[in-house]
Amino acid sequence: HAKSLAQATRVFTSLALLPLASTLDLPADRVHLLDGEKEGYTSYDQLVSSIHRNDIPRLPVRHATKGTPAYLVYSSGTSGLPKGMYFFSGIHF
Repeated sequence: HAKSLAQATRVFTSLALLPLASTLDLPADRVHLLDGEKEGYTSYDQLVSSIHRNDIPRLPVRHATKGTPAYLVYSSGTSGLPKGMYFFSGIHF
């Protein structure tokens, strides 16, 4: 269920979790490995090298505002559907 809600277009994963990431049905060129290498997949190091080689410009920094999501807490949905809750930059505990 979480897979359909996320609507991921790219995934960054470890080599150990590649079988799980493969269940997202994304093309291999949209699954990036954070560690190690596997034929047909782009490693993080290869991705960074490609950016430098192709002289892709950096995007300007966008400063966080009170409405900028800081992180997402996500439950597995043990007692029902999975649930997520955003915490925003303007909220302090």
